[in-house]
Amino acid sequence: MTQLAEFRLAQGGSVVVEMDRDDEVGKVATRSDRQGAIAAQASRTFDDAVDGVLPAIGAIVDRVRTVAGATDEIIVQFGVKMSADVGAIIARTSGEANFSISVRWTRSA
Repeated sequence: MTQLAEFRLAQGGSVVVEMDRDDEVGKVATRSDRQGAIAAQASRTFDDAVDGVLPAIGAIVDRVRTVAGATDEIIVQFGVKMSADVGAIIARTSGEANFSISVRWTRSA
């Protein structure tokens, strides 16, 4: 079963994210139990939630650069799952991700 959670945006407005209900029950204030209605207000903004995975991206880039040697291009992809309570987390599998992020960098000539 799924529920919808609303994340405020730092610049105004909001984005609604679909989540597994089992992951969120009891963690945030429930506004509605009606299916399809927004059931939870996230505890942080969407921007703040996504900021939580940025250090992981930086660490991946730094590590891959050290072992990539003469590789001209590297692409790293991973899934991000949103939690109304925790924010953005790296998903176990791409099937449970709300969205995927591709990090691509090209070596300068």
